[in-house]
Amino acid sequence: MAVLLAAGPFLLRGPLRANSGYVNDFAAPYTATRLWLQHRNPYDSTAFFPTWHDAGAPKGKVAGNSSGTHPVYPPPTLVVLIPFALLPWPIAVKALTFLSTALYLAALPFLASFLPGTWRDPIKPVFLAFGLALAPTHSGLHVTNVACLAATLLFFSIYFLLSRAKRINLPASICLTLAICLKPTLGLLLIPYLLRTRAWRTLAATVAVSAAITAASLYPLLSLGSVWLASLRENIAVVFTNGGAADVSEQSLLRFDRIDLQLPLYALLHNRTAASLLAALIAAALLLLWSQSKPDISNHPASGAILDQHILQIAALLSIGMLPFYQRYYSAMIVLLPILWALRTLSHPTSRATRRWVLILSSIFLINTEAIFSRSSLLPSLTIRFPLLTNLALGPHLCLLLLLLSILLLTATRNKSSFQAKKSQESMTAVSS
Repeated sequence: MAVLLAAGPFLLRGPLRANSGYVNDFAAPYTATRLWLQHRNPYDSTAFFPTWHDAGAPKGKVAGNSSGTHPVYPPPTLVVLIPFALLPWPIAVKALTFLSTALYLAALPFLASFLPGTWRDPIKPVFLAFGLALAPTHSGLHVTNVACLAATLLFFSIYFLLSRAKRINLPASICLTLAICLKPTLGLLLIPYLLRTRAWRTLAATVAVSAAITAASLYPLLSLGSVWLASLRENIAVVFTNGGAADVSEQSLLRFDRIDLQLPLYALLHNRTAASLLAALIAAALLLLWSQSKPDISNHPASGAILDQHILQIAALLSIGMLPFYQRYYSAMIVLLPILWALRTLSHPTSRATRRWVLILSSIFLINTEAIFSRSSLLPSLTIRFPLLTNLALGPHLCLLLLLLSILLLTATRNKSSFQAKKSQESMTAVSS
């Protein structure tokens, strides 16, 4: 019943709302890729509408904003998007939506395979219902952002890493490389886990393929000199400053759609550079604590206890990775990993309360509270009466929620380490006796 009830909103609020009749999130990287294929400057914003219209986009005045016509995706993204750029615009949008939806629906049962029991037990269908009802996924599919495809490829990479004990895990490497190229702020989050688990060959394969794609993307740009880089910098300035879609200042009406810590920190410091540095320092401190936990990684994570530790490590790492850099609401798809960990044996002797709180906090993402808050008449009045409270806490409440989620998961990693040390000490004492 939960799966059926969640499937309806997933379809209606996700893929069925995707629309090619306006400047959606896919328009900028799509036109940039077409310009790149023509050996032209892919970041030339003045060429956006002529190229977009030539590809079959609707003529005349369409909905959109200036940020959507200024591509900021790095060159490797353009190489991965070539199959879509070869298609007319309306078909390309449908192809991306279909592929993102199909792969996401396939990833859910793969991840659910790490849960105990069978599909006749409630735990696996409950996880599937969580995945279908997750509002950030609906948002990513609705605006046709490549983040949904990148996050899904990241999920597949995690599945292959946890389920296949091989020296070179090529399926994991390929999926991770594509995720990095599509959305570096998502794909790169898994790199510290590869370092931590000493998956050197898989890491080397990922770096090698990523470097090859990067070289292939830069080669056509060499004939343009530095003009494309200057255009890219101009586009970044348009998107991230002066009220652009990614701007953290009060000039941007879309700023509360961000879920990284730069948003509340800017409200406190009123300086973009200082907010960026402080967010990076907070994330670095949490990452240091993550690296100091001592999970049992001597064996492949196939058994229950060891697998639980690896999922917890990945869940904590992905949550921390949301904090320092620019992330929008759809990037919160990564809460699938905290949910997966929390659903594994809720009655576990360690971290029982933490698992329940992680599940409660992650459940908030089943509803797009940010959209409800931003579109209500309450926001303008609160902004006028309590500007600091609104900009520091109420508007960025999801940023603070992710920070709390990261701290909870980190606490669980350290509790589990202490529990393992205690058990090891008890075992050694018993052997000595």
